[in-house]
Amino acid sequence: AFQGGIVEVLGDIQVAAESRLAELGKTEETAKHDHRMLKQSVEAQIAADKTDMEEAKSRVAALAMLASKPWEAWSAMASSVDSVESCVRTEGSCVDPGSRVQRRGSFEEKLAGSVPLP
Repeated sequence: AFQGGIVEVLGDIQVAAESRLAELGKTEETAKHDHRMLKQSVEAQIAADKTDMEEAKSRVAALAMLASKPWEAWSAMASSVDSVESCVRTEGSCVDPGSRVQRRGSFEEKLAGSVPLP
């Protein structure tokens, strides 16, 4: 009778240990998943921050150019203004709305390329 009790107790301990092991395995998988998601988020934020930093550097360079060569900067802006006036003058004669959007987008790209805004 005493031996049967020990075997039953050991069986109960084994069942409890296996249950706890399965529970810890699930917890570990959840932690691994959370870690992967956090890592992905941090890497995406780092990439976005690097892009922002590069844009800021180019704007600083543009501002430095404005400060060191104001005449060249003024000429670039005047050229852009002429492009705006030309686009506005032809805007009324456009038949296809898509072509207006293309022309407007093209101008914005030219303007952004000539003098980045801070």
